[in-house]
Amino acid sequence: MATPNVFIAGAGIAGTTLALQLSRIGVPVQIIDTVTNFQPIGAGINLLPHATGALNSLGLLEALESSSAEIERLSFKTASGQLIHSEARGRNAGYHDPQLAIHRGTLHEILLKALEQSQGIEMRQGEHLVGFRSGKENVEITLANVSTGIEAVTHVNALIGCDGIHSKVRECLYPEEGNPVQSGVEMWRGIAMNSGLQLGREMSLIGCLRDLKLVLYPLGSQDGAERVNWVLERRQRAEAMATADWSRIADKAALRDICQQSEIECVDLGNLINSTETVHYYQMVDRDPLPQWSYGRVTLLGDAAHPMYPFGSNGACQAILDTKCLSSEMAEASTVMDAFESYDAKRRPAMSKVVELNRELPPDAILDIVDERLGKQVGAVPSDVIGENEIARLSERYKAVAGFSLSQV
Repeated sequence: MATPNVFIAGAGIAGTTLALQLSRIGVPVQIIDTVTNFQPIGAGINLLPHATGALNSLGLLEALESSSAEIERLSFKTASGQLIHSEARGRNAGYHDPQLAIHRGTLHEILLKALEQSQGIEMRQGEHLVGFRSGKENVEITLANVSTGIEAVTHVNALIGCDGIHSKVRECLYPEEGNPVQSGVEMWRGIAMNSGLQLGREMSLIGCLRDLKLVLYPLGSQDGAERVNWVLERRQRAEAMATADWSRIADKAALRDICQQSEIECVDLGNLINSTETVHYYQMVDRDPLPQWSYGRVTLLGDAAHPMYPFGSNGACQAILDTKCLSSEMAEASTVMDAFESYDAKRRPAMSKVVELNRELPPDAILDIVDERLGKQVGAVPSDVIGENEIARLSERYKAVAGFSLSQV
């Protein structure tokens, strides 16, 4: 195929990784974002071995490992701390590449630094996509300057929407879709500094959504302070918000009151909150799977294509895998349209299954299953109500659907 001029909307994890993938195969890229000065926003994310493998192929593994914590074990526990199940993860489970817990902002900084050192990538900040018209020969894109509102038109060979759950590209393709779909789960998250928790290389899921579910994992040290990423989740009791917004600051005093009434005994939640400078609140949402991502010279990628509940550490990981697949198709196909169509056929059905499984039976569901069964058997312990074979079936099913069972990676 003749070398196309590709335009990427969105310079987050998905957009920057895609730009690096395309640069590696000699495809010139323009990438835009509304942000004029990138800041390390967000909290911790887990990069599973299939995603770290993709980033390793871009030469980024050394930088990632020096700025993260390696996760070697995942454990599920009751609110009182009784162990339900524990399994090896990453290299400890036999994978070639590690599972890494890293601050989203740190990952983004590593990707941005790599962009600066790559050829054929033009970063355009402070602009947003107004709309586009896709034709046989090119895509006409209308952009607006964030500060002045002045619009400009440009023509490119291809447009890829990497602009997140509120994607403008997706909105143009599906104007009647509306707001994200509420899950009925609300979340609080933060990064505790020097909390005193000794997590080693373990990620823990504790409690249940009926009361409170706690997710804990280390992020490594920063300026001598040990960091712990934590998330609290429960069945939603607040009024649903119109939009998904991770930037909303939570009321720490109100959260302490919620924690004081929680059944979680094995972790001092008050200390966790006190060790955290800022707590963010979010109502968990996703979108229904689409019947099509690619339309001629336009396609979607990452959260713009398949936003999913943050279960199973799969959001950012699947976006990274999207970039690997799409760049591979663009390297092999005779036209951009063929590449986009093939990428759609390979990734969309699989991602639809992950979105649906995250709604119906994610790996975290083990906690709720055990909680429900224990509630019906006075004096029972986890091993009385669920066996290792049932847990293994649930775990392996999810890994297979999400593409990170050991035989797939």
